[in-house]
Amino acid sequence: MQSTVKLFLVLCLTWTALSPSALSAAQSATVRVILPPFGTLDPVALSPADQTGRDLVENLFAGLTRYDPLTKQIVPALAESWSVSPDGLEWTFRLRDAQWVRVQNGVVVPVRPIVAGDFVFALRRACDAPPPNPAAKTVFVISGCRKIATTNPLLVDDLFIARELGVRVVNLRTLALRLEFPAPMLPFMLALPEFRPVPRESVSLAAENSDWAVPSAMLSSGAYALAERDAQSLTLLRNPFWHDRTGNIEQVTVAFAPSESAADLFISQSADFARLSRESATQLAMSAPESLISMPSAAVILLGFAAERPVTMREELRRALALSIDRNALAQQLSGTVPTWRLTTPAVAAVALQSEAGIFSPQAAKAQLIAAGYAACRLPERLELVIEDTPRMEALANALFAQWQANLGCNAQNFRLTKRSTEVVRRLADGTFSTIRTTDPIRPHMWLFTWSPDYLDVTAWTGDGAHCRYGFLKSYVPCGEADQLVNAALLESDLARRAELVEQAERRYFGENGTFPVVPLLTELRFAARRPNLQGVSAAAPLWFAAWSR
Repeated sequence: MQSTVKLFLVLCLTWTALSPSALSAAQSATVRVILPPFGTLDPVALSPADQTGRDLVENLFAGLTRYDPLTKQIVPALAESWSVSPDGLEWTFRLRDAQWVRVQNGVVVPVRPIVAGDFVFALRRACDAPPPNPAAKTVFVISGCRKIATTNPLLVDDLFIARELGVRVVNLRTLALRLEFPAPMLPFMLALPEFRPVPRESVSLAAENSDWAVPSAMLSSGAYALAERDAQSLTLLRNPFWHDRTGNIEQVTVAFAPSESAADLFISQSADFARLSRESATQLAMSAPESLISMPSAAVILLGFAAERPVTMREELRRALALSIDRNALAQQLSGTVPTWRLTTPAVAAVALQSEAGIFSPQAAKAQLIAAGYAACRLPERLELVIEDTPRMEALANALFAQWQANLGCNAQNFRLTKRSTEVVRRLADGTFSTIRTTDPIRPHMWLFTWSPDYLDVTAWTGDGAHCRYGFLKSYVPCGEADQLVNAALLESDLARRAELVEQAERRYFGENGTFPVVPLLTELRFAARRPNLQGVSAAAPLWFAAWSR
């Protein structure tokens, strides 16, 4: 409690010790935000787990497109318009008239136009093998990017990159991208930080691998510019040259605090918005429930299988285990989650998607167990389930074991629980452990893994997740009808039709007669605290301050 009080005093001093210009802005429309500490403001170097960094970059740096968290649609950002070649491989973007800006003497001023060459510089930097480079390899969709990133760095120079990379300047305000394969979902991918331009002059001012995202050096292209920054806080000022704006927030002052302190600080009237952990959300629910908001995130907790094992190779067994799971009961036992039967979550539903509480049929599950040849759960070997070594995952695993005992007639001896690090579980889910090399361990029968896709298109969930060849989650279930539907969705440019194809695929994966390469169980909720007079807030995606108003 003493450390929380000290932190509160520091934050109060931070928010009151502003420059005269900042105080003037505060008298018009200011919000005070509490976020966990961040890792970097360099768009290309952002970790998928650095939520605060992504929140800030979303407002400081613009891409060709932007994901609107309120409408759940992709909208143009720095791209005014674009066209696609008949083969789907060449995309040409016309840039809007936009400016790099910086804060001088408390005022946002233009520095120079944003041009196509800024994207070329940034994408060369993203594809080059030496850091910084993206943790997620979505940039490999651009022709030549993978080759550049995986070639011996001693052989990679400017000439090599210029020859291989499918990015070129048509003119100052026209950019052309050549892709490795047709990708109608490219506008969704381009909204990711790693595709955004960065100012060459800002990067060049900094020493090698040092932080150039400081007010004295950084140029911004987004709806806000960086005015002040220190270890405890930063201040953003509205960019008056930004083309699109729905809110009225002139200034955003962000203080960094551990998530476990966020509820205390919010309750003490020191903030307008705060991202919360599950624990701090529970605390706020007891003291100020009207301020608590919760939204489904992109993170899905799922049960995965190794179909190369003789037992879990049997489709009927996987189906039996899946149909005997009561997801509603799991959600009641695991706080901060909601049940899901599909990979696609409400966080991405830009078009209407049918929803179900989850297929739960113990009778059908027992019939499938008999069809697999394992009546009364007489299995030929114990099924090993590997989980992350956390109390939360252990509780979920034990709940699954209890349901299988109650609904399938299994007993405790049918299953074995093994705890491993998050990285090991990730490698198991991704099939990084080879089933051919004898030096690698044999994968266990099952694992629990929390997965979310890189970008917010409907095909990302199913295509990047469960697809037999391209999915991250490697079950090694043979390709089938569901995968063919995903293939069609990957080539479909119409969003509504794409969602329809994905829904059909998910029913073949996860419906009553599904193949169940994996079993979606629960969607993680994301929590935040918000003053009732603050409008336009969505916490399910990176925060977009330009839509906020009060």
